[in-house]
Amino acid sequence: MSEEKEDQKTKKLGIVALATAVLSWGCMLGYIPSGVWLFFPLLAISAVTSVLSRKTALGKVAIVLLILEIPAYFVVHTIVVGPQVPLSVN
Repeated sequence: MSEEKEDQKTKKLGIVALATAVLSWGCMLGYIPSGVWLFFPLLAISAVTSVLSRKTALGKVAIVLLILEIPAYFVVHTIVVGPQVPLSVN
């Protein structure tokens, strides 16, 4: 009986882990307004819940998203766009 409750708890934690991992991706990419203030708390919540639910498929997907978020953060925030030349008006 207690094993079933534990399985339900880890499934719920897996859902929370995946949801917060997706939301942290949205903050990192700039799709969520005021994402700067939400990014690190969401990242921390997602990391803790994904570790607690690592036995479920949702927890494993959340862990993969968090691992992929590290290089994506550096790529997204270090892309240097070339100088834009304004059109000259004659």
